[in-house]
Amino acid sequence: MEEPKFDENYRPFETLKPTSVPRARKITTILKLNNNSLENLGGLDTILPRIMLHPQELRMLDLSFNNLHTIEKVLVKAAPNLSVLKLHANAISRLAAVDQLAQLPLLITLTLHGNDVDQNAGYRNYVISGIPSLKSLDFTTITPKDRNDAVTWRRIHGPKKTRGQFQ
Repeated sequence: MEEPKFDENYRPFETLKPTSVPRARKITTILKLNNNSLENLGGLDTILPRIMLHPQELRMLDLSFNNLHTIEKVLVKAAPNLSVLKLHANAISRLAAVDQLAQLPLLITLTLHGNDVDQNAGYRNYVISGIPSLKSLDFTTITPKDRNDAVTWRRIHGPKKTRGQFQ
């Protein structure tokens, strides 16, 4: 049986109709907010409980094709149980923005391609070594060799070196 989706792509974030009537809130684990020209995620932690019956159960969030410049802490706060996060085709340019995604212990699939961040030397190793739970990055499976290479890369470059280099 297919998961119910709350598909709000191609709609401005402000137009989501929050409601306090439980029957009108969606029972879903998937939220699509792609193609909305979002520039930030301010208010995500307050809007989710108003549009979803169980926001803590959100497992897949599609924020692709927006204009997000960073990965905000509110994302981790609002959706702590994410397993799939689609952030491709945004304006994220700093690798350090990815660091807080390590706080999502169930995150197994992440897309970041089509952001300036994917042009950084060491991008794939940085992300894989920084988010141990990941199994797929940019629609490519992370193999045991990829994981070992990323861990080695992190040991060589170290978190202090990489933070300064990739901010």
